[in-house]
Amino acid sequence: MKPRGSCRKSAVFDGTRTRQAQLVFDHVQRGNALLAEDARIRAAVEFRAALELDPENRFALERLAETTRAAEPDRRIGLPARLTDTGEIHLEPRNDRATFTFSGNVRALLRVGDGLWCEVQFDDSVPNRR
Repeated sequence: MKPRGSCRKSAVFDGTRTRQAQLVFDHVQRGNALLAEDARIRAAVEFRAALELDPENRFALERLAETTRAAEPDRRIGLPARLTDTGEIHLEPRNDRATFTFSGNVRALLRVGDGLWCEVQFDDSVPNRR
């Protein structure tokens, strides 16, 4: 039998982690909004606050690096109008598995996998060139 208080302690711990994750999310959202308004210093404060709560949050680290980087010239000059007006892209991951075919360099495929935080697996039909 489990001690009586163990379930209660577990629920409190889960609630604390959930609240902490929500606080991190809120700081990152405020930082994103401030960065969009070009309030870099205030955005950096929000991203640092998120990192104090979750030091391994890769997204907050990347956004903090963006806020501290010197303003770069607008690279959209010369792009077709349909590309300059696209705005920010929002993606929502699904929990199911996906299989796709990639033709190209293996290193490029591994970089795509790292960028999407997914594992790249090769089937037996891929020749080993080592």
